Amino acid sequence: MIAKGANLRGSRMKFEDSFPELWSFLICCFPESDFEYANDIDVVLDAIDENPAPAMIKILEDYKLLQAQVEFPWREIAKAAYRALDSEEATREWLDTVMKPLVDWHEKRQGSESTEQ
Repeated sequence: MIAKGANLRGSRMKFEDSFPELWSFLICCFPESDFEYANDIDVVLDAIDENPAPAMIKILEDYKLLQAQVEFPWREIAKAAYRALDSEEATREWLDTVMKPLVDWHEKRQGSESTEQ
């Protein structure tokens, strides 16, 4: 039993270390969001409005790196976001859904920057 807990701790530390901006975003914005927001998409939209673009881009970069991982730390994501996600598939679907506004924002931002040049 102790070894299993140690493995979970090690896995969580790996997630924190490998994707620090995304991890920080999840633990800071989602655990208490049920009290302030109607849905998780609104959490992300609010974060986009309230945070500097470079900070949001770092979160997006972590998200994109995470998508390419063979071992997807779904339990750690669910725990960080304080969500009852019971599988890798459910966690990927939730994360893709909540990150879509950030992906769209970044694509729109890149499009407007290229037309300004």
